[in-house]
Amino acid sequence: MAATATVSVLTTCFLVHILAGVDPRDVYPQSPSAQTLDVGKAFKVDCHTGLLGSGQVFWYKRQHRQLQLIYTAWEYGIPAGRFSGQINVQMTIYSMFINKVQRNDSGWYYCSARKYSGMALVFGNGSKLIVAGSPRVILLTPPTDEVRGMEVVQLMCLVQNAASHSPSIRWNVSGRDMEGWEDSGTIDQDGSHVVISHISVPVKSWRVCNCALRINSSQTLTSKYVVAQRGTSPWDACISLRFVGFPVAIILLAIVIVIVYKRCKKRGNQHGDGDGDGDFTDARTGRAGNESVYAGLRFNAARLKDRRR
Repeated sequence: MAATATVSVLTTCFLVHILAGVDPRDVYPQSPSAQTLDVGKAFKVDCHTGLLGSGQVFWYKRQHRQLQLIYTAWEYGIPAGRFSGQINVQMTIYSMFINKVQRNDSGWYYCSARKYSGMALVFGNGSKLIVAGSPRVILLTPPTDEVRGMEVVQLMCLVQNAASHSPSIRWNVSGRDMEGWEDSGTIDQDGSHVVISHISVPVKSWRVCNCALRINSSQTLTSKYVVAQRGTSPWDACISLRFVGFPVAIILLAIVIVIVYKRCKKRGNQHGDGDGDGDFTDARTGRAGNESVYAGLRFNAARLKDRRR
């Protein structure tokens, strides 16, 4: 009984060990993990499977979250268009070739195989192919009406057709060199590789900015400069009225007062000098007019005195 129990335990451990090697959750290593090529070049990707009882490997391309079977590599396989395969039995490496790559060949490639016939498929960890084109750098900003009232604005730098799966993107914000954070990159429907760099900028310090893609040590591709357009809020209008409108209103009021004063003074002078043949020659003292009146009274008094005599 003891011997039988020992054999049973050893058999169970052996089976667990074997089954662990064929667990469908295992992943085959692929190489290279990422590669960038120009149009017309050849792409080679290897799948390190180990020993396979089935003797064939299926190659898939991921397109729009779906896997598409593009080639089957096995010992007697033949090329299919631009796709072909190669098997290294000693190294247990199954390879796939794509000749004369095109832009729409960009994407993720996965190998898949069964350890033994009838078992579940085990997939590789994936290889990313980037077919480079003419790069473009575009700076994206929120609409002007959304920037109003913001304290911090989110900017995005869109890089298309970068000749690298992890391009070097830098920011220049009001003369300061800054670094944002980037996503892992995606493949558009046309096969162009797209990477987006994000950055948060305080609105107060954002006057002008751009982003740049460093292609090599001597070549950099920059986006257009974008000038901050904050717009005006009601609070900004109040501040403008306080610091600009009030001084202007005071100056205009002072000018009006001076003009009215001068006109009133001029009219007063005209009334004082308007009757040149009148009785009064001095509008302030009236001395000449008084002396004429007194002289007339004295003359009349003298005439009455002579008559009485």
